[in-house]
Amino acid sequence: MDQKRELSSIDLAALVTELNRYRGAKVDKAYRYDDDLIRLKLRDFDRGRVELMIEVGDVKRAHVADAEHVADAPGRPPNFAKMLRNRLSGADFAGVEQYEFDRILTFEFEREDENTTLVAELFGQGNVAALDETGEVVGSLSTVRLKSRTVAPGSQYEYPASRLNPLDVSLGGFERHMRESDSDVVRTLATQLNLGGLYAEEVCTRAGVPKETPIEEATDDQLRALHEALERIGERLRSGDIDPRIYEEELSDEGSSDDDEDRSPRVVDVTPFPLSEHEGLPSVGFDSFNAAVDEYFY
Repeated sequence: MDQKRELSSIDLAALVTELNRYRGAKVDKAYRYDDDLIRLKLRDFDRGRVELMIEVGDVKRAHVADAEHVADAPGRPPNFAKMLRNRLSGADFAGVEQYEFDRILTFEFEREDENTTLVAELFGQGNVAALDETGEVVGSLSTVRLKSRTVAPGSQYEYPASRLNPLDVSLGGFERHMRESDSDVVRTLATQLNLGGLYAEEVCTRAGVPKETPIEEATDDQLRALHEALERIGERLRSGDIDPRIYEEELSDEGSSDDDEDRSPRVVDVTPFPLSEHEGLPSVGFDSFNAAVDEYFY
């Protein structure tokens, strides 16, 4: 099984609920590591030091990290880090939202003289953009100029085209999108309903619907069962009723020796609740999804 290197839309929905518990924390300093890792050091009245990590390279993640998991501060800060320090030092963290059902998080920071929005794009090539109160880009890790959107200093920030949120869609809307497909159930859930492969399979399993059922053969009862499975996942995420897991995979015995007896299993996934699709894998539970994500990527 391939190791997970990017957080899914469902993962981000679970993280947002937990990250908003840090509202009111004050920004001390911003750092940039290499080309794609941003670290914001904050102080929380109740929790003390808070390390917010945003990575948008080959690995794409956003979470609060244990101080012991944070590398020493880099040397002279590059221009992007300087800009963040100028705009965010002393600012209060006002909250974070997920944009639509996309892998985009918008972090809001408030200060008496100016407010700043930090947009973390955790998809595609990845990007982080700082916006002023009008939505104009003050700076970004990468400049994007496409027919569909622009992300560049001095321009209004443009989000990607909105995607259907499968956790909010009504039964009628769900059935309509499913019936428009000429594929099977699991592929339609993964692509047209934006769930991705793993969670599309999970929904099928929870609903008791064979994954490879052609859409034209799917019954109304089966579509209703799929929609109900999605609703239950959405309700669980919104309520914060999660049971985080890191899943492991035993290393292959091929080519092993006596020295390998104490090898640890390889971590392969982190999820906000147990998945039926991973039922055969050993897992470790955590008190919060944020802690699980931090440990997984560390």
